[in-house]
Order: sequence, then structure tokens, then C-alpha cells
Amino acid sequence: MSLRYTHTLIPTSPAFTPTPAQVEEFLAAMLSRGALGGQPTLTFLTPSTKTRQVRSPFRGETQLHPVMDHQPIADVSGVAEAIAPFRDYRVGVAAMGVPVHPPLPVDFDEPYHLGITCILSSILRSTSDPHDLPDVPFYGHPVIDTEDVGYFTNPYTMDVIEVPSAGCAKFWIEFDLGNSVFPPFDTGALDFLDPEVVRIAQSIFHTEFAQGCTWG
Repeated sequence: MSLRYTHTLIPTSPAFTPTPAQVEEFLAAMLSRGALGGQPTLTFLTPSTKTRQVRSPFRGETQLHPVMDHQPIADVSGVAEAIAPFRDYRVGVAAMGVPVHPPLPVDFDEPYHLGITCILSSILRSTSDPHDLPDVPFYGHPVIDTEDVGYFTNPYTMDVIEVPSAGCAKFWIEFDLGNSVFPPFDTGALDFLDPEVVRIAQSIFHTEFAQGCTWG
């Protein structure tokens, strides 16, 4: 079974939500920077009324995941107009290649998949990826109370990494690597996203971000 790693940028203010123009500007900035290799494609998804059952390989529990509907969108210059009517969405760019300026350090010389996705939710959702912590909500699941601390798992050691102000959000950004491609976790911390990407995000969205991850 192949595992996938996703790094996350999480606003330290859980209630933060961006304007459609900010989301478009950020995705355009990632393309201009050369954060993706190859020929990028654009995807825009909104929740449908359908769900599917997914069994957690770590807890053995069955989780319900919403089935997403694909929405038409021509290119990144149309992102703001396309997402404006929606309170819940996933919109992002992805490519297979070797980035000029990779957002994440990977010890991998061959072309690999990388996706950068902005996620908006009308309700607070968990941004933790607890694996072996049964009292912590699953990644992406709704939460009622604000979860201040984010709980994440080192994929090499299974050590729990606690990150302040990273436990839940209404908006966050995913940096998704291809099957079996993982960053090194040299220090045991999670602050290894390209500092220039973090700076660009904070400049465009006018908010501070913490870093987390999810994998499985």
C-alpha cells in the first residue's frame, strides 16, 4: 500500500477565512514562483450530498467522507469569480515534474506529483492528524469547540508532534506529495516548508500560519 504525505499551512486564527481574490492571488503566486514542475492542472471541487465510507488503517474505524463535485474553471485567472458563490470548496493546482523552487525538501530526483490546494469550510474542522490518539478528532472532521493544539505524527518514528494554534481551522492550504514521497523530518519539527512560501502566504492573506501534516 502506497502512503501519501500532505504538508499543511494552518492559520493561527481558526476563524480566519480569505477573500476569493486572495486565494486566486496565492495560487497564481505559486505558479509564478515555479513551485510546481511540469504542466499544471487546475481543480475546483465543492461538496455534494453524497458520502463514502473510508476505513482508517491506523484506528480501524470507519469514517464518512463527502463526495466532491467537479466545478468548471478555465484557468487560475478565473479562480476568484468561480469560488465566490461557495462557502465550502477545494481549489488548487497540481503537476507532475521537478519544481524550480520546491515548497518541500524531498530527496528525490525524478519527476513527482505535487499539488497545492486551498480549502475553505463553512464550519470549523480538525487540522490534526492524530493516528494513535483516540481523543483527537480526525483530520478534516467537524469540531464543536476550538482545538488550540494541533497533534501530528512523524511518519518515520510515529512520535507525536504538538503545534500550538494548529488544531482546527475554516481555511487551510495543503501541499500534497505523490505516492511514497516524504520530506526528511530532520529535526523532528514541522517548520520545513520553504520560508518564501510561508512569507508569500502571510503577505497575501494578512494572517500568521502554523505548519502541520497529514499522511496515510
